[in-house]
Amino acid sequence: MAFDLVITRMYKREASIANICEAQTCRFRLESLRIEVHKIRSKDKEILRLKHEIAMKDEEMRRLKRQLDLVEKEFASLRIAIWSACTNMSKAVTTAALKFPDKSPSNKGIEHFFTEEDLYGAVQSEASPSKKGSEHY
Repeated sequence: MAFDLVITRMYKREASIANICEAQTCRFRLESLRIEVHKIRSKDKEILRLKHEIAMKDEEMRRLKRQLDLVEKEFASLRIAIWSACTNMSKAVTTAALKFPDKSPSNKGIEHFFTEEDLYGAVQSEASPSKKGSEHY
């Protein structure tokens, strides 16, 4: 009996040591899980921050796109205005050239084109009464 009692005590002691080891292992695993949960929560916060940052960048991109569209419209309007001004200038040069017949035409005849430089210092000739109403500017 004494032997059985010694064996039983040893078994209980080993069992309690095993329980202690198992408890320590469980505590270690629990702490590891807590650390992992903390890391996951931190990453979730980082993901939310990055999503917010992306939303802000998208808004800025849309704002810049609207500004670019306005600049492109203004550029197109200016291009049309410049083109119109150039056309009007060309017509004005041609009209003015026809009003100054004192310039002797070149050998090319009708192919001769007057330029703005041709008109510097020119004096307008007297227009015939029939042409006075048909002036183009």
